[in-house]
Amino acid sequence: MATPEALNLREIYETALLLAPFFLAFSLRTRDLIRKRAGYKSEISGEKDYLEASHLDHNRKNPLYDDPSNGHLVTIYEHLQEHIEREGMNGLSFVNNRWAIARLKERIKIVEEKGSHQDE
Repeated sequence: MATPEALNLREIYETALLLAPFFLAFSLRTRDLIRKRAGYKSEISGEKDYLEASHLDHNRKNPLYDDPSNGHLVTIYEHLQEHIEREGMNGLSFVNNRWAIARLKERIKIVEEKGSHQDE
């Protein structure tokens, strides 16, 4: 049986995975502009659940890195699929893209266990 400390660390880890898009990607302002522009639904499928603002070009040296024109609103599943299909063409190195894929898979597992996730 896990100790209370271990349970707390697991909860912190899961929360960090869920909040990762807030700390590693677009600013809150840019994310909000992307969500509003998209009408709060995926720009690929029209789905309204499990939404994330996703970069088109992940290269942080891009002067438009944090610009709404460099992103779109997609489901977490579509975000994962984009990283798989656009590997080598999305501004990330192979290693960084594989890291992003692994993190997205972890977040999908957590949100499916918890039942919801919104990029809010």
